[in-house]
Amino acid sequence: MNAERRPTAWPWILVPIFALVVFLGLRSCKEAPATNHASAGASHTATVVGL
Repeated sequence: MNAERRPTAWPWILVPIFALVVFLGLRSCKEAPATNHASAGASHTATVVGL
């Protein structure tokens, strides 16, 4: 009655792809202000000290 089931492969494929997409997206968000900062001449973001 309890047939042995094979585990599905989709989590092993989708989770690393999702992690890579999130990593690349966050890295591009981190690098984007640095390129805009050079062309703008002044930073538009405030630095919060003490967090």
